[in-house]
Amino acid sequence: MREDKTHTELHSKAHRGGFDGPTQASGAPTERVGARQGEQRGADEDGAKKVTQYYLVALFDSVSHVMKAEKILKEANIPYKIIPVPKSISSDCGVCVRFFPEQKETVVETLRSHVHVSEIHELLR
Repeated sequence: MREDKTHTELHSKAHRGGFDGPTQASGAPTERVGARQGEQRGADEDGAKKVTQYYLVALFDSVSHVMKAEKILKEANIPYKIIPVPKSISSDCGVCVRFFPEQKETVVETLRSHVHVSEIHELLR
């Protein structure tokens, strides 16, 4: 029963939004100076400036694994954000951990001995 409540809390948290990027362990948005991490700049067909955010998302076998990963990343002070699993990745209703691609090795190494990461996918916004 607790997992259902936790799943609901995480799902609700992921849908609330309120900030665009990953958070610090304190829950505050990550401060960026100059160009943003994971940002690609370009122009569309009409020559208008276009900014594409590039992230990675880690998928897990269960909500309890997401919660465990969240706790570990928070303790390690690694920026992340819990988001709903994008429909382009899976039709299942669930949550995942979004992080900057520059931190892939750090995230994988930090989580490796604590929780199993099922998949890692690219995410463009």
